[in-house]
Amino acid sequence: MNYINHPRGAFFALLGPVVGVAAWVLLWQVNVVAAISAFLLAWLTVKMYKLGAGGLDAKALHVILPYIAIGALVAFLGGMAADGLRVYAENNPGADQNWFALLGTTDFWNFMWLSAADSAFWQGYGTDIIISIAFIALGTYVGVREAVMQTRPTAYVQPRY
Repeated sequence: MNYINHPRGAFFALLGPVVGVAAWVLLWQVNVVAAISAFLLAWLTVKMYKLGAGGLDAKALHVILPYIAIGALVAFLGGMAADGLRVYAENNPGADQNWFALLGTTDFWNFMWLSAADSAFWQGYGTDIIISIAFIALGTYVGVREAVMQTRPTAYVQPRY
């Protein structure tokens, strides 16, 4: 029986959400919400866990599934934050145009909190939220299915002669 190193697999699997979130935000900036970034997040999380741990078992799903779910949520919120950065920079000409610098300012986060409190903000994102959930489900299905199928014990079937 192979030894599965779960802590090492969990560490390696962190690469999946990081790359998936980055891909999601980059695609979001060109107005594309694609299942490919959710698929990349799930697939890479499963593959990196398997590489780091030396295999998959049922215990692996307790790490992989939360990584994928939290990664998908962070990806969507990252897309919204990127939109907020763009709008904030456009409406505040004196503001620093460096997005990383803007992320550290309280003015930007106050702008985001005030925007999030407005119902029109959420109505504008209503269809994006629904489409994102559908694409996340589609994209993660393949990666999660592979992990589940690999963790199921195989049944022995008596050959017929």
